[in-house]
Amino acid sequence: MFRTLAPLRNSRARSCALFFAIMYFVQGATDLSSGLPHQPIQYLLKEDLRLTAAQIGFTWAAIGFGWTIKPLYGLLLDFSPFTRNRHRGYLIFVSVIGLAGWIALCSVPHNYSIILVLLVCASACLAFGDVITDGLMVRNGKTLDLVGAFQSIQWAALGGALTLSHLAGGYLAENSS
Repeated sequence: MFRTLAPLRNSRARSCALFFAIMYFVQGATDLSSGLPHQPIQYLLKEDLRLTAAQIGFTWAAIGFGWTIKPLYGLLLDFSPFTRNRHRGYLIFVSVIGLAGWIALCSVPHNYSIILVLLVCASACLAFGDVITDGLMVRNGKTLDLVGAFQSIQWAALGGALTLSHLAGGYLAENSS
């Protein structure tokens, strides 16, 4: 095991590994379809907005649309730099927009159209952030010859976040009033 961790003795490799772990943990915890927000969103759609099964299905399809166009995010990232450091600029931009969407979601009235737009925005920002993080992982992983190690760290962080989110979601659903 310690031989496996030897490449992470390099401070740049450790910094990258920590960054990728944090990004994927956040992605797993905040994923709309499987992370912590899933149960509250489902409750909002079904109980508060009283949507039909077909309407809820449409909502989840719309939320997932941002993930289906990930190749377009990659093309935008590669061919249309936002700042000198295209990854950093886009990552800050989509993070701010995604955060604004979440904050707005907490404060808007329960209007289906507004909520749908905010959920789609939050999901698309998360998907774009995933593309940016993967691009950084490949670029830094190739430089440090650690693509496989970084990818393993990302998947472990994502799996840990999903597991903790499911446990926390169940606890909150059971113990909240």
